[in-house]
Amino acid sequence: MKTLVLVLLGLIFTACSPKMGTTASANMETYWVDSAKVPCSGMAPKNCLQVKKGPDFAATDWGNFFSPIEGFDYEPGYVYQLLVKETKREAGTTPADASSILYTLVKVVDKIPDAKLRLHDIWALEAIGSEERDFSDQTLGLEHPTIEFNLTKMQAMGTDGCNGFSGEITSIDQSNLSLGPLLSTLMACPDLKTPDRVTKALKMVATYRITGLKLELMNKSGEVLLRYRKVD
Repeated sequence: MKTLVLVLLGLIFTACSPKMGTTASANMETYWVDSAKVPCSGMAPKNCLQVKKGPDFAATDWGNFFSPIEGFDYEPGYVYQLLVKETKREAGTTPADASSILYTLVKVVDKIPDAKLRLHDIWALEAIGSEERDFSDQTLGLEHPTIEFNLTKMQAMGTDGCNGFSGEITSIDQSNLSLGPLLSTLMACPDLKTPDRVTKALKMVATYRITGLKLELMNKSGEVLLRYRKVD
């Protein structure tokens, strides 16, 4: 009789124990997913989700997320709030190219169109500060200054009227914009006053505002530095 009891207890213990290759423990977390993927490097170059973790959206910065979230059907152009189950894999069962955590979608809490994607376009300069400019006069030997924002690659590029420039968008939200150093070509033009003013203004950009087809780039005090219109 004692032997039978021991056998039954052994069977119960075996049935309730995790099987080899399955996961051991899990917990639920709030994830925020940004509206565009960015280039990243793992085992090979690829595009990664940008993710924040935790209930407070403003508490942390975006970071590259290299693993898939099972059951999550990502659509660019939207900011997501997700409830995700994190399950730790059993020791020795993680594939060489995978995370030790298995991520599974529990629920899409919210899905909001990302307003900052309106910046993702090409814009032509109309005014420097409060001074309207007409670049149709070709006697100055200048191109029409433009700027393009590529939020997929987090890059800004364009021309100041004389030289082309490009650089990194270091951070952006619904109203704040930070640009890294802008690398520029070194052409000589007959008139460098306008290009120099554009270059100087771009270094001070801290915020932006889009109204209709107009884009205003402003400093941290809210003073308009440059005004552009959307290129059709």
